[in-house]
Amino acid sequence: MRKWNLTGLLLTALIVLLASCELAIPEALTIKGHPGLYLDLGSPFKSGENSLVDLLRGDKIKEMMSNGDPSLKIAELDDDPLVQTYAALFPIEDRDITGPGDIPGEFIPGDLKKKIEGEFNPDLSSLTDFGMKFEKVEGFIYTTGLGDSATLTFNGVSYGPNIPDESVPAFPDVGDPPLASLGSYSIGPIDLTDSFNSGEPVTLNYEFEFVIAEVLSNPHISMNMIIKLPLKFKISDPPSVNMPAGKNKNDYVKLDMKNLMPAPGAEAGDLFGRRPGDEDNILKNLESLKFILNRFTNNILPDDPDDTLLVIDGGSGSAAWGFDFDPDSAKEVLIDPNDLPNPFNPKFEILLKKNAGADPIFSITPKEEKKLDFNIAVEAMADLDYKIKFGE
Repeated sequence: MRKWNLTGLLLTALIVLLASCELAIPEALTIKGHPGLYLDLGSPFKSGENSLVDLLRGDKIKEMMSNGDPSLKIAELDDDPLVQTYAALFPIEDRDITGPGDIPGEFIPGDLKKKIEGEFNPDLSSLTDFGMKFEKVEGFIYTTGLGDSATLTFNGVSYGPNIPDESVPAFPDVGDPPLASLGSYSIGPIDLTDSFNSGEPVTLNYEFEFVIAEVLSNPHISMNMIIKLPLKFKISDPPSVNMPAGKNKNDYVKLDMKNLMPAPGAEAGDLFGRRPGDEDNILKNLESLKFILNRFTNNILPDDPDDTLLVIDGGSGSAAWGFDFDPDSAKEVLIDPNDLPNPFNPKFEILLKKNAGADPIFSITPKEEKKLDFNIAVEAMADLDYKIKFGE
């Protein structure tokens, strides 16, 4: 980021002007005025990888759920018009049975049974890294042709015997028309919420046991699991910033956007390019300073003016300022230049207001393109009264 050196800029421009007009350079010059400057700091999201918007795309959800398994299918579920919901199909077994050689699995010693075991490893920890927790994630098991004696052990919990035969619904893929419903299922719903909110890749273990003779009496067997994933989140992490005047920290929780507008490196100085001991900059002559949010787009977070807040925390001993997410409100705040410490590397944080003291829950609505972006700019007015002597 360039350092704001107004004196140097004005002096250079003046010398060029005098030279072009073939005028003699005077012994001294006094500069007075109220020039305005506008600095576009850009989008706070551009510097990060795996941004929240990218992670909420259907193809990205599929990538995280499959964890590299190409057999997984994922579809949109037309389950709630206000909540974007995905259904992920994990196939386990699907085959025709014409004889003992067609029956999959391992023999259980000393018994006329076989077993099929394995695991799924979906990984949505990148989403929970933002401080968001799924409100509810559920699993549904579909089996056909395993017989009345079949049992299932799933994540240490046993189900069966007499598991109902239910076929998995015809499954589209992302981008196709939504799946109307999950239909009837053999086992479920199984609560997977805690597993998906662990902040780590999920391990879901399963083991089916079935009697060989019962399977031989059926022409076809199938085993599938569907995970229902509504993009409905709860946030509970407390703010880590100072609060703007009139706002109580206990009323809000933070959306952890990671490096939201990270501070520049030591060589670049602070947000305005100042370095320790640097006095030759426009800030010492500022009459007014204004933070502005523009090019604002959002269909992810609540836009009620009292529900979502972007806080700019000036740091220790400084003030804090806030912007709401109301698309119709003016996105600017006037700052007293005397409130700016040196260096000024503010912390930016997005906060959501609690609901009557409870942690807020927000939903991603079914829209084709998820949007959350804005630019941050600074508008300044200086009060100049410089006297420049030449030849000294």
